Amino acid sequence: MIDFRFLTFDYFLDNLIWLLILLFLMPINWFLESSKWHLVMNEFAPITIKQSVLSILSGVTFGLITPARVGEYFGRMLHVDKSKNTQSIYSSFLCSISQNTIILSVGILFGIQYLNSNAILEIRSDWMIALNILVLIVSLLVFFNHHKLFSVIRKVKLLRKYFNFNPSIIRHNILIKILGLSLVRYAVYTIQYVAILFFLGINEPFCSVIICIGLIYLIQSTLPVPPIIGLITRSEIALLVFSVFTFNSWLIVLATSVLWIINLIL
Repeated sequence: MIDFRFLTFDYFLDNLIWLLILLFLMPINWFLESSKWHLVMNEFAPITIKQSVLSILSGVTFGLITPARVGEYFGRMLHVDKSKNTQSIYSSFLCSISQNTIILSVGILFGIQYLNSNAILEIRSDWMIALNILVLIVSLLVFFNHHKLFSVIRKVKLLRKYFNFNPSIIRHNILIKILGLSLVRYAVYTIQYVAILFFLGINEPFCSVIICIGLIYLIQSTLPVPPIIGLITRSEIALLVFSVFTFNSWLIVLATSVLWIINLIL
């Protein structure tokens, strides 16, 4: 059991900069997600940044209580015209694929490095990497050929009346911008994770911590559980991945919990 008495007022002041970085990046994190969604929705109909931000925050709220955060799709519809509800869902779908593509791309690279150096995970690393590479390829194909998937969906008679718009109007350069914003957002919440670890006195080499975080995000992205339950799952994943270091397990749980509270609850 960890003795939290080390978290004195002097300790807090000495490490305050890391906590301020974490808090400062939280609104940037969600503004980047709002910007992504705004870019796609704007292709279908004019929408303001304010509407986008409100939609994203509403989506986060609904996503807290639904598996795989599917409630985000419905929360985002609250601040758009009802006639654009399907476009809202479609835009969220594209934004989600773009973010997962970045998580997979970076996670695979870091995962290879991690698994080659450690034998902590009791799984066949080659199969895990191969499976994630396959998922990455499929994600990229779907992302850049989303209009073809849309055509398949429209063949389903029950869905045809809802999908009555043309996704081909989404320009290629918009898709590239979304991927770019997803990469920046990934960097933002990775730095947030580093900041809370450093605030709690975990001062392992920066590159090693980044590699572990990349693998944690990769594993998290494959688990379709509600974020509230996901907090426990995230802590377990973090404990497993960070077990290569001599961190106190309670510090890892505390770091994961604080990050979750600030980014989702706050």
